[in-house]
Amino acid sequence: MALPPQPPGRRWRRLTFVVLCSLIAVLTLGAFAALLLVNQHARQLAHPDAHSELWQAYQVRAELERSLDTAQALLDGRADSDALATRIEVLVSLLVPLRTTQVFQHLAEPRPEVGETLGQLDRLSADWARRAPWGQPAAARTIAQEMQRQLPALLGPTHDLIVATHIALTNQLDEERQDLQHAFNLLAWVLAGLGLCCVLLTRQVIANSRRRQRLTQRLNELNHSLERRVEERTQELSERKALLRYILDTSPSDVALLNDHDGHAHYVSPGLLQRTGTDDERFNLARLFDDPDEESRFRLALDEFGQLNGWETRLAGNPPYWAVVWARRLDIDGQAASLVWSFDIQQRKTLEQELRLLASTDPLTGLQNRHAFVKRGVSLLKSAQRHQRRCSALMLDIDHFKRINDTYGHAFGDAVLKAVAGELSQGLREIDLLGRLGGEEFAAILPETAPEQALQVAERLRNAVQALSFSTEDNSRLRLTMSIGVAECLPGEVRLEDLLARADRALYRAKAGGRNRTEQAPG
Repeated sequence: MALPPQPPGRRWRRLTFVVLCSLIAVLTLGAFAALLLVNQHARQLAHPDAHSELWQAYQVRAELERSLDTAQALLDGRADSDALATRIEVLVSLLVPLRTTQVFQHLAEPRPEVGETLGQLDRLSADWARRAPWGQPAAARTIAQEMQRQLPALLGPTHDLIVATHIALTNQLDEERQDLQHAFNLLAWVLAGLGLCCVLLTRQVIANSRRRQRLTQRLNELNHSLERRVEERTQELSERKALLRYILDTSPSDVALLNDHDGHAHYVSPGLLQRTGTDDERFNLARLFDDPDEESRFRLALDEFGQLNGWETRLAGNPPYWAVVWARRLDIDGQAASLVWSFDIQQRKTLEQELRLLASTDPLTGLQNRHAFVKRGVSLLKSAQRHQRRCSALMLDIDHFKRINDTYGHAFGDAVLKAVAGELSQGLREIDLLGRLGGEEFAAILPETAPEQALQVAERLRNAVQALSFSTEDNSRLRLTMSIGVAECLPGEVRLEDLLARADRALYRAKAGGRNRTEQAPG
């Protein structure tokens, strides 16, 4: 039978309601997109490594001066060749970020002299690094003389480089602030539109509610006329009950309808009976859960709220499995009953566990990755401060690892990293936290450990790495060394990055002191 056409006023109200809901949905998506845009700009501005080009330019200028001083000290006999080689390696590493940065694109006018200065410094430092290996005093003196002749002329251009970097970085920050302001403006307009639509929708809902009250009164009058149709519907309901049972039997969800008074099962789906290894007569709520205490918590929550949605728990079975459970309180023939249905999520739980492991583990070494290390390290540091316990940190770096990669290839370097990670793991306790921060750099947090003990641990790790031996393609043997920085958590020091930064500075002193050393940060 065809439905009668709707009155024009009703169609107009429904169309208005649909339009308002659509506008609210669109504006909500717009607000979400604007928030994402604002968050993206805020993250860019707040990133700890962002906008560091000016600091790098200052460091290049300072390193030129330090290199000149070291070269003069070498010529005067006050420094050895390894000190000059260290300065050259530092200069090479400082030039890499400035050579690859895009900040100079924000200059109002091109400054080709910036690229020329960086190119000249890069060529000179690369040539010196190639010609001045460690332990070559004669080559170092030759390069020191060249540095005395060539570097003074580059002090002025490096000052211009600092100025150009400052101007470009200022322009870049202005552009990013303008983009952030535009994003805020967009968000404000979207929120204003969303608020207006919400007001209109509220007005529409109030009007609909009043009409609904009038219709309810009319429906109460019609209820009396519906009673005579009950007998006609009885047969139809019986057929629908049979259809419902068929649907429940073939549903992918497991369903049970239980009497709350005596636990009698009105209905249990065949799949659930098969999982629990029971039948309709013996099935009850206690047989559903793997943990008896979980059944008690489930009953208490259902008694309190009358319904439960998305309750994740382990259900009984062979074997037990994870499932999401829903429940509703019903009235069956004048008696309270509980409708419980569940959906198997064991496969999803297994995938979630695998994803959590992948998200927190370095895939090469199996150690904690940087994110997981920092997250757990912050908790260890807070616990040490809260309970006033001693705690130490180690920063560990394989010496000359880049040379190993360049000489023997990255596959060989990966094997070295895995072997070193294994030695470090064996040399630490179970309560210690070990992670790979990146490249050949590792870090460790040692709870309940004084500086003296931390130094002993560091020396044991350094000796273990030094004892490693690797066979190369030419059947020669390669041995490693490692430099380690040690720092103790100071009273009131709650920031993990401060503790690691002090340990890193101690590591730098170990590198500068000749490598294959352990240095302790001052207390």
